[in-house]
Amino acid sequence: MSPPHDELCRLTATEAVLRLKRREITPLDLIDAATRRIAEVEPDINALPTLCIDRARAHAEKLMRGEGREAEAEPGWLHGLPVAIKDLTDVAGVRTTYGSPIFRDHVPTRSHPVVERIERRGGIVIAKSNTPEFGAGGSTFNEVFGCTRNPWYRPDPGRLNRRRRRRARCGRDMARTRLRPCGKPAPTRHLLLGRRLAAFAGSGHARHVQ
Repeated sequence: MSPPHDELCRLTATEAVLRLKRREITPLDLIDAATRRIAEVEPDINALPTLCIDRARAHAEKLMRGEGREAEAEPGWLHGLPVAIKDLTDVAGVRTTYGSPIFRDHVPTRSHPVVERIERRGGIVIAKSNTPEFGAGGSTFNEVFGCTRNPWYRPDPGRLNRRRRRRARCGRDMARTRLRPCGKPAPTRHLLLGRRLAAFAGSGHARHVQ
C-alpha cells in the first residue's frame, strides 16, 4: 500500500528520489499524490495552470517497465521524480504560452534541450508553472492565466487595510522625495526594490533606502 498523499507531498526532492531508488514508492505514487494536492489547492493559488497528468503517467509506466532508462548509470538519475517546468520552456505536446496571449494556443512538437535532459535522466514532467509574460517581471501575472498567489499569505481584513494605508503613505513619501535638496535624483529604484523584496518576504512594508 502506498503512503498517504500528504506524506508524499511533504518529501523533499532528495527524499523522494531516495525512496524511489529503494523502491519504497513508485513514480505513479508521487504523480497520484501530486495530482490530489494540486486539485486541493490549485484553484486558489494558480501556480500550475497547465497539467499533463496523462503524459506523466505514460512516462512513469514506461520507466517502470524498464524502458527509457539508458541514462540510469549516469550521475543525476531521478528515478521517476515528478517535476514542473516553467511555462517559458517548451515541452513536447504540452501547451506552452510563455505567458503571452500571442502564444495562447501554442503546442510545441519538440521539447527544449533542458527538458530533454531532465526526462532522459528519469524526471517526469507533470505540469507547467505560471510565469510573467516572457519572464519579464518580478511577480507572476499574465493575460493568459492571471495572477499566481502566495500560498503562505492569508491576510485578514484589518491587516489588509493597514497595508493599503502604508502603501498610500509610501506613495506620498516617494512623490515628496523624488528630488533631493541638492537637486540629485533620490534613489527611487532602491525604494521600489525594497518594497518588492518586502512583498516577497511577506512583511508588506519597507523603509526608504537612502
